[in-house]
Amino acid sequence: MERGVACRAARTRERASARGASLTVGCRVVEASSRAAYDRSVPSLVLAAVLLFANAVFNLVAWPRFYPRIANDPRARGADGRRTAFYTVHVVLITIALVLAAASAVTGVVILL
Repeated sequence: MERGVACRAARTRERASARGASLTVGCRVVEASSRAAYDRSVPSLVLAAVLLFANAVFNLVAWPRFYPRIANDPRARGADGRRTAFYTVHVVLITIALVLAAASAVTGVVILL
């Protein structure tokens, strides 16, 4: 593949600068060696997205199942009937796991787009 600039954007930039407007659109020089490196990175991105989706599914399936156990545990309530630190800490852990699951799923979608 010969070295070239795939750049309709370069012509657009030239026209914009002729009118006095500023336009920041970049052009990339593509060489045969850089194309091979790109082809290897695409499966890596797909693998990363799959791992993020697996993480999201695991967190969504595993963590919520612990809530009923924690809520019914005798350590979850004090002698006065109020929730204890045991309960609060575990609810925070479950919440963090679910937030990370959502972030993993969103990141996986963004990677694939």
